[in-house]
Amino acid sequence: IQKEDCCFLVEGYMDVISAWQAGVKNGIASMGTSLTDDQIKAIDRFTDHIVLAFDGDDAGFEAIHRSASYISNNTHFDLDVVSFPRGMDPDDYIQKNGAQAFKEFLKNGRDTYMSFLMQFHRRNKNLANESDQIEYIDKVLIELVNVDSFVEREIYINQLSEEFNLSTDTLKSQF
Repeated sequence: IQKEDCCFLVEGYMDVISAWQAGVKNGIASMGTSLTDDQIKAIDRFTDHIVLAFDGDDAGFEAIHRSASYISNNTHFDLDVVSFPRGMDPDDYIQKNGAQAFKEFLKNGRDTYMSFLMQFHRRNKNLANESDQIEYIDKVLIELVNVDSFVEREIYINQLSEEFNLSTDTLKSQF
């Protein structure tokens, strides 16, 4: 973890073992879906960068949301999220796609916390429906309050503008 200056946090020990065998030596398991203060303190001794790589199911998605929210609001860590395809965990991904594809996915398949939140708030929404659109946009704008980077905020506002055919001025006023 110190060598890579990054920690991949997965749900279970089998995922850590499979990742190790695939050549990813900086993975650890939370052993379930609840991240504890003791685990955060232990990680903090070795790195300032956590990549959440939980299972690609509803429980994993919810666990990412809880863990990422806790990490983002209560710690100093840089945070990225890797979202596995629906129904897959890291071990499944390695078995299906191989070690090299897994390493590439961990390297290039990362999202920012905000990008993950946008995906999270999309779930179970019909964005062709105006009320769902408004609710989604409002939730995203509320989440953007916590983004310190003006550049990052601008990127997400521009994405909303393009997707929903709204002016950036309108979105910024609402923000």
